[in-house]
Amino acid sequence: MLQAPARRGGCARLRRRAAGAAGFAPAPGRPLAPAAAFLGGLGFGGIDHGLSQLFAVGFGDRSTALLNA
Repeated sequence: MLQAPARRGGCARLRRRAAGAAGFAPAPGRPLAPAAAFLGGLGFGGIDHGLSQLFAVGFGDRSTALLNA
């Protein structure tokens, strides 16, 4: 079974993604929509990075091949 490294920040990533989505939906115009999308993208990128790191720790040397399969 894969176990996550002892790191904090998973909730912050989810909060960033949720804040971006909540800000993008009611955005009235151009200045707010890209800013909210950027915030949501940061959250999603953090989640993706965390999952990739968890995968790399779990599978060791074969992680690159398995991650791109």
